[in-house]
Amino acid sequence: MALLEKSNICEENKTAIKEFKSYLIATRIGLHRTIRYISSLRLVCERYNDKPFSEWGLKDTTEVLEKIEMLDISLHTKNEFQKGLRRFFKWYKGEKWEGIEPLRGNRRVDRKPDILTKDEVFSLIDSAKHPRDKAMIALLYEGGFRVGELASIKFKDIEFNKFGGKVKVSGKTGERLVPFVFSESYIKNWMQMHPCPGEDTDLFVGLGMRNYGKSLYYDVYSLVLKKAVKNAGLKKKITPHLLRHARATHLASKLTESEMCHYLGWQMGSDMPRIYVHLSGRDIDKAIYNKVYGFETDEKKEKESLKPLICPRCKENCGPTSEFCYRCGMSLEEDKIFEIEKHEKELKKFFFECAEKDVGLIKNLNTFLEFIEVIDSDPDLKERIREETKKIK
Repeated sequence: MALLEKSNICEENKTAIKEFKSYLIATRIGLHRTIRYISSLRLVCERYNDKPFSEWGLKDTTEVLEKIEMLDISLHTKNEFQKGLRRFFKWYKGEKWEGIEPLRGNRRVDRKPDILTKDEVFSLIDSAKHPRDKAMIALLYEGGFRVGELASIKFKDIEFNKFGGKVKVSGKTGERLVPFVFSESYIKNWMQMHPCPGEDTDLFVGLGMRNYGKSLYYDVYSLVLKKAVKNAGLKKKITPHLLRHARATHLASKLTESEMCHYLGWQMGSDMPRIYVHLSGRDIDKAIYNKVYGFETDEKKEKESLKPLICPRCKENCGPTSEFCYRCGMSLEEDKIFEIEKHEKELKKFFFECAEKDVGLIKNLNTFLEFIEVIDSDPDLKERIREETKKIK
């Protein structure tokens, strides 16, 4: 902001940029992104056009973009200028202003971009270290949410039911209720250990020394995802919005265009569903492989991959990536259940053999059982012990 104060640009533009900065911070865009937008606007005014923003029109935005395009700078930097101008004028003059059209850029739907598979999404959830991060990634994908929508969710917005639950979010098209299924156990597990639960508390809050229990900025959501990507060993460049993009593509072959508009928060009649139908190749694979060549596809298996796992002991819904029930600690894999029971029998036999030789072990057993109770009553501690056990294996 010091550079803006010292700048020789006109006062009207300087004031508008300051107000835009306040708006960005208030909407939790994040400090780094805010600085980037403000710097882009200041440089545009200093170098290319310092006409008051209130007088800008289509000709002005076109000329500025032309000058930027002619510069010997990276494509990324050119895009940052364009993003900053688009975000500013969308706030300053609205989406219907004629000058915003060249700032939108050209949507390319001719080349199918990298899309996350469901297995890659599950890998991200599984690789996240903290229950908060697992819930964040699971809900971000399943709801197809924008980060701002995810950040708006409070405890009172979550409602569980026999299928999973519903969450109320506030987005570009107002409030909407979005159902969820496989995210249920991740959300419940995180809510149990939330540092400051309450009706009006944000569902996702900070866990660090400086932001403990406080609302999160956009940068934190990106950082959580970045760590999960690294832990999962994925090579794709994955952003929070790419999870929304992946979910929209996966849903395009299953929902109607109007259902997609409601679920993903687009205006009715939007072109977006058609774009994702195009990307998903709705029913084309099935038509060619099944009807033309007579091959059987794995469509049924794909449908079942998103289903929650049911705990054999307490019947609670658990996430598809879970190894143990978050509620009672039971293993969710049949072969492991038998393995655990076998080890329990061997352990009991070994203990009683030792107890015959040393009666003092009985006293130590009571201490050990008390320790187990402490672990069992603390979900966070239980999760940490499981993570450490995985490392030992």
